[in-house]
Amino acid sequence: MLTGGPLSPTGAAVPLFPQRFTGPAKFEGEISIDPSLLAGKFRGVSADKFGTTTVELPTGGTYNVRDMHYVLNDQGDVGMRFVPVADHQDITLKDGTTVPGHQVMDNFLRKAMGLQANERLFSLIAYMHPEENKGGLKELATTFLKTEGGQTHLGAYIGNGRTTNSPEGYHNNVWKVDGYPANVLMVSLDGVPQATLNENGFIADAVLNKGVQFPPDYKKDVYRTVDLATTLQFYHDWIRDAAYLKNDSTWHTYCAEHKTIVTNVMLNVPHNEKAFKEIWGDTDGAQLFAECKAKFKAATGEEMKETDFEPLWKKDGITNPTQEKKVGKGLAWAPETTADLVCDFVESYASFRDVGSAATASIVFGFKDTAVDRMGITEQAFFELALPIVNRIIVADAMCSAAGNAAMLEGFIKKTQGTLYVALGGNVQDLAPTGTPNPAIMGLVEKCFVGVKAQAAALAQQQSVSKDDAWRWLQAEMRPDLEKAREQAVANPNSDVQFYSPPAAPYRVATGIHESNKFVHVKVLCTAIDINNAKFN
Repeated sequence: MLTGGPLSPTGAAVPLFPQRFTGPAKFEGEISIDPSLLAGKFRGVSADKFGTTTVELPTGGTYNVRDMHYVLNDQGDVGMRFVPVADHQDITLKDGTTVPGHQVMDNFLRKAMGLQANERLFSLIAYMHPEENKGGLKELATTFLKTEGGQTHLGAYIGNGRTTNSPEGYHNNVWKVDGYPANVLMVSLDGVPQATLNENGFIADAVLNKGVQFPPDYKKDVYRTVDLATTLQFYHDWIRDAAYLKNDSTWHTYCAEHKTIVTNVMLNVPHNEKAFKEIWGDTDGAQLFAECKAKFKAATGEEMKETDFEPLWKKDGITNPTQEKKVGKGLAWAPETTADLVCDFVESYASFRDVGSAATASIVFGFKDTAVDRMGITEQAFFELALPIVNRIIVADAMCSAAGNAAMLEGFIKKTQGTLYVALGGNVQDLAPTGTPNPAIMGLVEKCFVGVKAQAAALAQQQSVSKDDAWRWLQAEMRPDLEKAREQAVANPNSDVQFYSPPAAPYRVATGIHESNKFVHVKVLCTAIDINNAKFN
C-alpha cells in the first residue's frame, strides 16, 4: 500500500491517493452489484474491480486504477460502500419488510452526518460510468472522458428521493442511477454543525436551482464565478432576477458549475438578515434578504429556516467579500485550469511510475489540440509550457530507472528517446541505422531530453531512488512550471475557456487529487446503486 498522506485520528496512515492503493478492494453495505449485470450492463468488469479502470498499454501489459474508489474508514480501507435507492417504487429488504425507495439512503446519511430525524439532508452526488472500465490511454482521454474522471454529472441530493440538477428538470428530480451510479459526498466547514450547513445548502440550492439554465455548449462555457466577489454578485443578482443571468447564455451554468456556485454560497452566506447586511450593506442587504425569503418560499412552498454561523470568508481573513477578486480565495476549492485537467489525467492514468516517461510525455503532448482550441493559444505557447514539465518527468524516470551508472543512463536515454519518437507518430523503421528520422518529431524529442542530458553526470553519480521518491521529487520540482501553466491567459476571456468546474472536482478534493480550502472538507460517504442493479448480501 502506498502511504504518505496525513494520519487519521486513530494514528493509522491512510493512502496518499485511493487511486494508487494496492491492497484488495473492500465493498461495504448490505447490497452488492447483481453479478448477472457485470458482463452486459457493466461491460465485463469483475465484481472485485467494480469502480476501477484497467489501462491497456501498447506493449500488451495492463495496470488497474481505482478511479472511482475512496477511503472507507480510519484504517485506510479503500473501495466503495453501496447503498440502495429506488425511484417510484419501494425496496423490499433482506428480512422481507418493505420501505420507501429513499428510506435506506436517508437513514444511512443521517447516521453518517450525525443528524437528527428532523434535520435537513444535503449532499453532492457525482454520477459515474463504471461500464467504461478498460481501454488504451488515448481511448481513455477521448472516448471515455477520463479527463473528467469518468464522472459526467454533478447534482445534489436533498432527501426523500429528490435530487436537483442543471438543467432544472434533469433526471426528473429523482436518482436515475440505473447503470449510472452516483458517489454521495458531504461538504463540511470547520466549526459549523453539519445540520446547520446542510440547511444553508438546501436554501442556497432551492433559490439557485429554480429556473437554472444549461449553456448551449458546456465544454466551451466560460466559467465566471471563480472568485468570491463574482460568486456573491451572481447570487445577489439571481435573487433579484437580473435579466442578463437568464438572457445571456454565457452566464448559464452547466451541472457542476451550478453546484459549485451552490456550494460556495452555502459556505459563505448564512441566511439571516445580519449576515446579508454584513455582505451587502444595511439597506441593500436587508431588502435582499427579504427577497431571498420570498424566492425560497416560491420555490419550495416552505418558510425559510434562518441559519447562523461564521462563514468561510471570515475564516479566510477576508474583510470585504464583495470585493475579493483573487481566484479561489474564500471558495471551497480553486477552479481547475486546462493544466489541472491534464495533470489530473496523467496522475490518475498515465503516471511515469506506471507507463514510463515516454508514454507520459506523449499523453501530455496529446492534449495540445485541446489546449489550443479551448484557450485560443498558439502551439508554440503550448510547447513552451509543456516542455519544462516533460523534461522534469524524464529526469524523474531516470532517477529511479537508471541513476548510478553512466552506461545504464545512456541506454535509458537512447531507448526512451526511441519510444517517445514512435509514440509521437514516428516510424520505428526511421530509427534503424539506414533510416531517416522525421526531423520535426525528432526535434521535439530532442527538446524533451535537454534536462536529463544536462544532469547526466550528476545522475550517473547518485544512488537510484524508488519510483515514489522520484515522484515526490517531481511534484516539488515542477510546481513552478505548473503554476505558470495555470496562469497562462486565454486569448479571448469572453469566449475562450480559462477555468473549469468539472463534475469530478468534489471527488478529486475528497481523494486528495485537488486541494480544497483548508477550512473546507469533502468526504465520499457512499455510492447510490439502483435496487434493480443490486442484490442483498
